[in-house]
Amino acid sequence: MIVRDLNVTFSNYGLRPRTFLCDYVVFGLEVIGDTTEFLDHSLEEAEDLEVREKFQIKVKLDLSQAIFLAGFIKSTSKTLDIDGTRYEVVNDFRDAELGLFKNTTLAVHPLLRFKAKAIGIKNPAIYTGAMFIDSTARVS
Repeated sequence: MIVRDLNVTFSNYGLRPRTFLCDYVVFGLEVIGDTTEFLDHSLEEAEDLEVREKFQIKVKLDLSQAIFLAGFIKSTSKTLDIDGTRYEVVNDFRDAELGLFKNTTLAVHPLLRFKAKAIGIKNPAIYTGAMFIDSTARVS
């Protein structure tokens, strides 16, 4: 599910929380569990599959905001507050490109990816009607 023009609060222990208006936030799910692929390319999924929430965030930042976010990404305990729901997250990328470019102002426009620390769905209302995962389904 994608939500445009959404306020996201970035906070961690040691830095003052900051809220940025993001171009968009993509809510996704990562399926965790064993899946067996057969010779006919059909899949059999384990019945005890779990899911982990993933977030893709696109945000335009000025220089001071980019410096804050670089510190946020490097920190070990961080949280995102998205639309009133608080998520403890970890990085889902090796590096984020925060290269500066000159337009009318000095700014960056990174795509950030995070995973929820906890397995499961924190706010099921986000996914209602947008996505359904049936752990007993077989794909052929």
